[in-house]
Amino acid sequence: MFANMMAKGVIKIFSYIEEEQDETVSSKEFLKLVNQSLAHQSVTSDPRMIGILNLWENVNKMTYHKEDMLIKELRKNSDEKFDALEVIIENEIEKTKKLQSDLEKSITPQLFQKVIGEFENNDFVEYDKTLSKYNKNFLESAKNLLNN
Repeated sequence: MFANMMAKGVIKIFSYIEEEQDETVSSKEFLKLVNQSLAHQSVTSDPRMIGILNLWENVNKMTYHKEDMLIKELRKNSDEKFDALEVIIENEIEKTKKLQSDLEKSITPQLFQKVIGEFENNDFVEYDKTLSKYNKNFLESAKNLLNN
């Protein structure tokens, strides 16, 4: 009889997990759900659960302010970096279109010299300078995260 009840309980748990596997919640919602579960009398009255209750009491006291600020800073840096990349790509597309148009208009030795000159210019150095500040910001944020 007991084994049958346990088997039905396990089946219910697996069914619930399968039904809810795609359900997502935010960190705050997850914390709320855990706290609701831990607030049941069956948990609070069980002396074996004291360690878990104390642990979650500490979790509830955390504000995650530093982590939230870091995430905000990383998102801003990432957005700015990809905006800069978008400008770089747009510039390269325009240059390529112009070179292609020039090539279609006339094939002359001067054009080949111009194309070679285009590849020898400092665009890539400038692109690297543009993006390096975002890479440095990311590295600083990562160091701060590890050191705090």
